[in-house]
Amino acid sequence: MLTTFAQDRRPPCCGPAASADPALVRPLCLLLLGQDRPGEARAVVAEIVAAGRALSLELNDSPEVHMEYIDLSPYTYYTFPLGMRNIGWLGRTHGLQSADAPPMTNADLERLRAASQRVASEMLGRHQCEWCPSHARYEGNGEYHYYAPDGEVYAAPEMILHYVTEHGYRPPEVFLESLRVSDEPAWDWRAERLATLLHDESEDLEFRAIGLIDLAHWKHPHALDALLRAARDPELADVVGDYIGRALEPFLSYDFAPDLRTEDFPELVRWGIDQAQQRR
Repeated sequence: MLTTFAQDRRPPCCGPAASADPALVRPLCLLLLGQDRPGEARAVVAEIVAAGRALSLELNDSPEVHMEYIDLSPYTYYTFPLGMRNIGWLGRTHGLQSADAPPMTNADLERLRAASQRVASEMLGRHQCEWCPSHARYEGNGEYHYYAPDGEVYAAPEMILHYVTEHGYRPPEVFLESLRVSDEPAWDWRAERLATLLHDESEDLEFRAIGLIDLAHWKHPHALDALLRAARDPELADVVGDYIGRALEPFLSYDFAPDLRTEDFPELVRWGIDQAQQRR
């Protein structure tokens, strides 16, 4: 499994537990927790995370895997259902990429924070900041996806806020301008693509689920319908139920979903909802 991931760089849908069979690891942990055996559950996760850290070092040392990209270049790290552009994938070759730009304003920084709420594509292993001192390096895992009003989609590492606040990185102006539009994104072709793919049984299961968390970007009944169908799909709920739960969590407070209740969902979906609430 580790070798396969290193070769194709497709993000496992079940986060750091994906070095083992994702259909087994999380249900096993939940079973252990349900039997009041939290120590054993933590041991399972610790072993898998340790494997992920080892693989992370291997990937960072490999010339075939690149974690540094020029801002606004096409996103190519793995196959995503929508075309995206890179933002904030920094490294030593190109540096901070914004050394001559003025610092971000407080208003722009707060908009970036507000838009960086949902971590997607959590990979196996973590990436370390190349500008922090070696004894205290910040580590990140996953990505933020930003859906601009003009149809663009931007992908940034989870570390983007660290780069901005600690090392003076400034994202490109065209990206910052897209954050200044405060309107809720309208249901569009991007949302339709992710919703349709989620239920396309002709596609690989992991590819179907790869964008489901992003459906939470749309405060729309269509997004809720797609996620509810996923929660009721035994295969999706068993393998990526936690991701479904994380995507469903914001809908619990929306006026158009007054009957949505956490206790009505499968256990792994409920666990994902709980994880999203803890991250707030």
